[in-house]
Amino acid sequence: MRMYEEVVKEVLARVKPKPADILRLRSTTEKLVKKIEEKAEELGIEVKVELVGSVARGTWLRDERDIDIFLMFPESMSEKEMEELGMRLAKEVAGPSGREEYAEHPYVRTTFDGFEVDLVPCFDVRDPSRIKSAVDRTPHHQAYVKRKMTEELADQVLVLKQFARGIGVYGAESKVQGFSGYLCELLILHYGSFMELVRSASNWPARVIIDVEGVKTDDLADLFPNQPLIVIDPVDRKRNVAAAVSWRSFAIFVQACRDFLKAPDVKFFFPNPPPRLTRSKLQRVLKLRGTRLIFLLFHHGGLSEEIVYPQLRKTARALHGSLAQRGFSVLRSGVISDEKMAGVLLEVSPRR
Repeated sequence: MRMYEEVVKEVLARVKPKPADILRLRSTTEKLVKKIEEKAEELGIEVKVELVGSVARGTWLRDERDIDIFLMFPESMSEKEMEELGMRLAKEVAGPSGREEYAEHPYVRTTFDGFEVDLVPCFDVRDPSRIKSAVDRTPHHQAYVKRKMTEELADQVLVLKQFARGIGVYGAESKVQGFSGYLCELLILHYGSFMELVRSASNWPARVIIDVEGVKTDDLADLFPNQPLIVIDPVDRKRNVAAAVSWRSFAIFVQACRDFLKAPDVKFFFPNPPPRLTRSKLQRVLKLRGTRLIFLLFHHGGLSEEIVYPQLRKTARALHGSLAQRGFSVLRSGVISDEKMAGVLLEVSPRR
């Protein structure tokens, strides 16, 4: 059996950006920030431009091609004016390749020198507990992590990110409902290393509360009902950084930690793709299981994943309940979506 340290070392060598990668990224971000500042001056828009996220903190995986740049406006400005000026500037910078996306507020996604770039308008809020929009916290997250992170800890973050990616729980977006990059950073800051986190997580109970700042957490559990993992945001103690983590993703992570401790292997980080089932093999499997598949396919007209996936899961729950009322057993369900189509899949056993 391979030792944990050997596996971690091999993974880090495969995911840590090389000096050439870092130089290219630095050149790209410098050109992009300069372009934004010049365009803002040309349009007469006063704005503070800040690079945030993993690329700014040195915790980005080698194959990640995402750059997040925040366009920060005075908090005295109205929300409407902030959005109008921010989106105007973002669209001018992005040009024809830019497309408007929407989270809590609109932002622009574009490509620049082979990187995918998000240009996000926000308020430059002094007190993160008094934000005007959810994205206003991000620059404070940036400052906190930069202050705490060392090069050695950043390496551990890279290993954790790849582990979460390998087991399918990396990302806080609705499609994944897993571990965000910021959550991975906080977990490493709290435990000190990937292996210490794995050892602890293998024994996590059904509900875990973590405070990186070490403050008593007993009075905070009631703020976050029905959430398996609670990691208090050090810049806003009324927020759970792990709010996106579903019970399923939590269970997968805990079990993967247990399995890794029993038999450490690089396959946890870089799994082989699952074999494709032929029609005949699928029919044989279903016959052995005594079940049927129900697949509903929809056209969604190009809606954002953040809109589509919650609706798909809501539909799956409704179908599950309706079938159960009619005497069917739904063994499991899944949802999937791409740019135009979406689907709900259910495995159902005959009526009882």
